[in-house]
Amino acid sequence: MQQQLPGGLFYEPSPELTSETLSVLPHNKIPERAFGVLDFMVRYRPNASILTNESFFTFSFNQTNEWLDSLSEKERNELLQDARKKGRELRGKFKGRCEEIERKRLNALKEKQEAIKKKKENTFKKRKNKHLIICEKRKALVSQLRFRQNVLKQYVKDKKIFNASNNGRLLTIETLTENVKQLIEEAASKDVASSIHQRSSKMPILVNKRIRHSFNEGAFDGKVISTVPGFPDYYNIIYDCELNAESNVTDSTAIYTYRLLEDYREGKLEIIPEVVGVKPCSEFSSRLLSLAHAAQIASHCFTFSFSDK
Repeated sequence: MQQQLPGGLFYEPSPELTSETLSVLPHNKIPERAFGVLDFMVRYRPNASILTNESFFTFSFNQTNEWLDSLSEKERNELLQDARKKGRELRGKFKGRCEEIERKRLNALKEKQEAIKKKKENTFKKRKNKHLIICEKRKALVSQLRFRQNVLKQYVKDKKIFNASNNGRLLTIETLTENVKQLIEEAASKDVASSIHQRSSKMPILVNKRIRHSFNEGAFDGKVISTVPGFPDYYNIIYDCELNAESNVTDSTAIYTYRLLEDYREGKLEIIPEVVGVKPCSEFSSRLLSLAHAAQIASHCFTFSFSDK
């Protein structure tokens, strides 16, 4: 219909096209009639094959009976006999065509089912991957909360911030992330740090003290250079055995972090008294300052090294 409108291909037909279509009917009454008769025949004799209905239509609409009557008896008999002989061949071709159509339908249906199955598998795989990613994120966030609660024993005003669920329901990834961020911010705040210092005010101040730290392998002397910001129970230490006078301190010397107050309570830590009037050499002092600066940088990054001698 679009080609019949202005601008279409057949809106202004050429003289050649007009001459070619002189025999074309200007209406569609014949095909509408054919569909009506076919509808009646399908309901009237539903077991009739398509080939039978097609033969009936061509015989009726082409006026084949009138054409046969116009022929001589001999010629008419020859045509009918020839048509009977070719009937079996025609039915075989029709059967083969039906089988091919059915095969194409089955293949199309199979391809459609395969496409649906593949789409479902891809959707399931995406959901599974997304679920695994969420589980890994949740596991990492919960590990952070448990580390700060049980290992660092971080002081908080509301202990519910360490919870991974609420009323039997798991907290969302966003909520857990906000809780971890809040813990990190509170760890660096002065109020929380002062509260922790108040709890441990009865213990000796170990920063800048020389200590003798006992392990299963023996005792090691060293110096406490700083504490971890927000976590005063953790002290950064360098041991005398780690100092290397021939190389750069920051490259070859390890900085260890321990909870020295607990070791002090257990008798594994001893403070070495300072000898009045004796000063360490300038090279050793400069190395200690470099180590202290490196420890402050590492502490601000919240990187802890828990090692056993």
